[in-house]
Amino acid sequence: MIEFLRSGCIVDLKLLIFSLRGRTVLFTLLMRHQTHYEQFGELKGQAEIEGYGSYDLSMHGLRDHSYGNIREWRDLFRYGIQYLHLEDGTNIAVGNICIPKLMSRLTMGYVITPQGQLSSVSWTSFQFDEWGDDGNPPDSMEFSFCAGNIMKALL
Repeated sequence: MIEFLRSGCIVDLKLLIFSLRGRTVLFTLLMRHQTHYEQFGELKGQAEIEGYGSYDLSMHGLRDHSYGNIREWRDLFRYGIQYLHLEDGTNIAVGNICIPKLMSRLTMGYVITPQGQLSSVSWTSFQFDEWGDDGNPPDSMEFSFCAGNIMKALL
């Protein structure tokens, strides 16, 4: 169980344990345990540019922080994660992570409603080979995902 600090929500995480060349992926995951925080928020302030005046700022963003015993970035092959803040106040994180030593496709993400309800992403149609596998980022992106047993689409 993981408790999200900002929302106070508790989420059950299901982990599939399987053997890979005699070593369990679970053991490898436990040895490489990392703490990871993602916090959506809003930044408000004022910027003054000499000769141009003063401007009020109101921006939505995300703080992402990870730390742990082993931070081996070379193990990470690819990741594709989209963070969104919608006009109604909904926050979304959805994507896939590829760590060949552990798993080729780890789907991750969540949706937080303006009321604070948290739903985990259980599936996404996002495929690495469709988005920049040739070294060129796509001009546009669209994919579907499921969170809280509700199918959603990013167009």
